[in-house]
Amino acid sequence: MKRYAVVLLALTALTACTPSRATVEAGAAPSASGSPSPSAPSSSPPPASDGESLSACRDGSCTVTVTPPVDILFDGEAGLRSLTVAAIDGQNVDFTFSQGGSSGGASAPVGCRVALGLNGGGSYCESGDAPDFEGVEILIVSVQGDTAVLTVSYL
Repeated sequence: MKRYAVVLLALTALTACTPSRATVEAGAAPSASGSPSPSAPSSSPPPASDGESLSACRDGSCTVTVTPPVDILFDGEAGLRSLTVAAIDGQNVDFTFSQGGSSGGASAPVGCRVALGLNGGGSYCESGDAPDFEGVEILIVSVQGDTAVLTVSYL
Protein backbone atom coordinates (compact mmCIF):
# COMPACT_ATOMS: atom_id res chain seq x y z
CA MET A 1 0.00 0.00 0.00
CA LYS A 2 2.86 2.38 0.80
CA ARG A 3 4.39 1.89 -2.67
CA TYR A 4 0.97 2.55 -4.26
CA ALA A 5 0.69 5.85 -2.36
CA VAL A 6 4.19 6.88 -3.47
CA VAL A 7 3.33 6.09 -7.10
CA LEU A 8 0.10 8.08 -6.89
CA LEU A 9 1.97 10.97 -5.28
CA ALA A 10 4.58 10.90 -8.05
CA LEU A 11 1.89 10.76 -10.72
CA THR A 12 -0.12 13.63 -9.31
CA ALA A 13 3.05 15.73 -9.08
CA LEU A 14 3.60 15.53 -12.83
CA THR A 15 2.56 18.73 -14.58
CA ALA A 16 1.01 18.92 -18.01
CA CYS A 17 2.55 20.94 -20.83
CA THR A 18 -0.82 22.07 -22.09
CA PRO A 19 -3.69 21.17 -19.80
CA SER A 20 -6.06 20.33 -22.65
CA ARG A 21 -3.77 17.75 -24.30
CA ALA A 22 -1.25 16.28 -21.86
CA THR A 23 -2.60 13.20 -20.15
CA VAL A 24 -1.72 10.87 -17.34
CA GLU A 25 -3.09 7.38 -17.37
CA ALA A 26 -2.61 4.69 -14.73
CA GLY A 27 -4.97 5.93 -12.09
CA ALA A 28 -4.21 9.66 -11.68
CA ALA A 29 -5.40 12.88 -13.26
CA PRO A 30 -3.01 15.41 -14.80
CA SER A 31 -2.27 18.64 -12.99
CA ALA A 32 -4.02 21.67 -14.45
CA SER A 33 -1.03 23.91 -13.79
CA GLY A 34 -0.32 26.99 -15.78
CA SER A 35 2.94 25.65 -17.20
CA PRO A 36 4.14 27.65 -20.17
CA SER A 37 3.56 26.18 -23.58
CA PRO A 38 6.62 24.99 -25.47
CA SER A 39 7.95 27.11 -28.30
CA ALA A 40 6.67 26.61 -31.84
CA PRO A 41 8.55 24.00 -33.87
CA SER A 42 10.94 24.99 -36.61
CA SER A 43 9.98 24.43 -40.24
CA SER A 44 12.54 21.69 -40.73
CA PRO A 45 13.07 19.01 -38.09
CA PRO A 46 16.54 18.49 -36.63
CA PRO A 47 18.26 15.34 -37.81
CA ALA A 48 17.90 12.28 -35.60
CA SER A 49 21.36 10.94 -34.71
CA ASP A 50 20.08 7.35 -35.03
CA GLY A 51 17.93 8.05 -38.08
CA GLU A 52 15.03 5.60 -38.35
CA SER A 53 16.96 2.78 -36.67
CA LEU A 54 14.63 1.82 -33.82
CA SER A 55 17.05 -0.93 -32.78
CA ALA A 56 19.31 1.88 -31.49
CA CYS A 57 16.73 2.37 -28.70
CA ARG A 58 17.09 -1.17 -27.33
CA ASP A 59 19.61 0.01 -24.69
CA GLY A 60 17.40 2.94 -23.66
CA SER A 61 19.41 5.67 -25.38
CA CYS A 62 18.55 6.95 -28.85
CA THR A 63 17.32 9.83 -30.97
CA VAL A 64 15.13 8.53 -33.78
CA THR A 65 12.67 9.62 -36.45
CA VAL A 66 9.33 7.80 -36.28
CA THR A 67 6.09 7.71 -38.23
CA PRO A 68 3.31 6.14 -36.11
CA PRO A 69 2.13 3.63 -35.37
CA VAL A 70 5.46 2.07 -34.46
CA ASP A 71 6.76 -0.07 -31.58
CA ILE A 72 10.07 0.70 -29.88
CA LEU A 73 11.65 -2.33 -28.19
CA PHE A 74 13.89 -2.18 -25.10
CA ASP A 75 16.19 -4.61 -23.31
CA GLY A 76 13.90 -4.50 -20.26
CA GLU A 77 16.47 -2.93 -17.93
CA ALA A 78 14.04 -0.15 -16.96
CA GLY A 79 11.07 -2.49 -16.61
CA LEU A 80 9.45 -1.85 -19.98
CA ARG A 81 10.09 -4.15 -22.90
CA SER A 82 8.34 -1.96 -25.49
CA LEU A 83 6.20 1.09 -26.05
CA THR A 84 4.08 2.19 -28.97
CA VAL A 85 4.26 5.58 -30.62
CA ALA A 86 0.54 5.46 -31.31
CA ALA A 87 -0.29 8.69 -33.14
CA ILE A 88 0.58 12.28 -33.91
CA ASP A 89 -2.24 14.76 -33.40
CA GLY A 90 -1.12 18.22 -34.53
CA GLN A 91 2.00 18.90 -32.45
CA ASN A 92 1.21 16.19 -29.86
CA VAL A 93 2.65 12.68 -29.87
CA ASP A 94 0.66 9.89 -28.20
CA PHE A 95 2.33 6.89 -26.54
CA THR A 96 0.97 3.67 -25.05
CA PHE A 97 2.36 0.49 -23.53
CA SER A 98 0.98 -2.81 -22.36
CA GLN A 99 3.05 -5.40 -20.57
CA GLY A 100 1.86 -8.20 -18.37
CA GLY A 101 -0.91 -6.77 -16.22
CA SER A 102 0.21 -3.16 -16.64
CA SER A 103 -0.75 -0.67 -19.30
CA GLY A 104 -0.76 3.07 -19.68
CA GLY A 105 0.00 5.97 -21.91
CA ALA A 106 0.59 9.67 -22.19
CA SER A 107 0.63 12.47 -24.73
CA ALA A 108 2.78 15.59 -24.98
CA PRO A 109 3.62 18.36 -27.45
CA VAL A 110 6.95 19.33 -28.97
CA GLY A 111 9.49 20.39 -26.35
CA CYS A 112 7.91 18.34 -23.57
CA ARG A 113 8.62 14.88 -22.21
CA VAL A 114 6.63 11.72 -21.61
CA ALA A 115 7.58 9.26 -18.87
CA LEU A 116 6.20 5.73 -18.94
CA GLY A 117 6.84 2.83 -16.61
CA LEU A 118 5.09 -0.15 -15.08
CA ASN A 119 4.20 2.03 -12.07
CA GLY A 120 2.71 4.96 -13.96
CA GLY A 121 3.24 7.59 -16.58
CA GLY A 122 2.60 11.14 -17.58
CA SER A 123 3.89 14.18 -19.40
CA TYR A 124 5.73 17.29 -18.25
CA CYS A 125 7.55 20.31 -19.66
CA GLU A 126 9.63 21.51 -16.71
CA SER A 127 12.86 19.56 -16.07
CA GLY A 128 12.26 19.61 -12.30
CA ASP A 129 9.03 17.70 -12.80
CA ALA A 130 10.69 14.43 -13.85
CA PRO A 131 9.12 11.41 -12.12
CA ASP A 132 11.03 9.23 -9.71
CA PHE A 133 10.22 5.73 -10.93
CA GLU A 134 11.75 3.12 -13.18
CA GLY A 135 10.78 3.51 -16.81
CA VAL A 136 11.45 5.31 -20.06
CA GLU A 137 11.50 9.04 -20.79
CA ILE A 138 10.81 10.41 -24.29
CA LEU A 139 11.55 14.00 -25.33
CA ILE A 140 9.46 15.18 -28.28
CA VAL A 141 12.16 17.02 -30.23
CA SER A 142 10.06 17.94 -33.26
CA VAL A 143 6.94 17.07 -35.22
CA GLN A 144 6.45 17.66 -38.90
CA GLY A 145 3.31 16.27 -40.47
CA ASP A 146 2.99 12.62 -39.42
CA THR A 147 6.68 12.26 -38.44
CA ALA A 148 8.34 12.99 -35.10
CA VAL A 149 11.93 13.11 -33.85
CA LEU A 150 12.20 11.61 -30.36
CA THR A 151 15.01 11.27 -27.84
CA VAL A 152 14.53 8.20 -25.66
CA SER A 153 16.35 7.46 -22.38
CA TYR A 154 15.88 5.33 -19.30
CA LEU A 155 14.75 7.10 -16.12
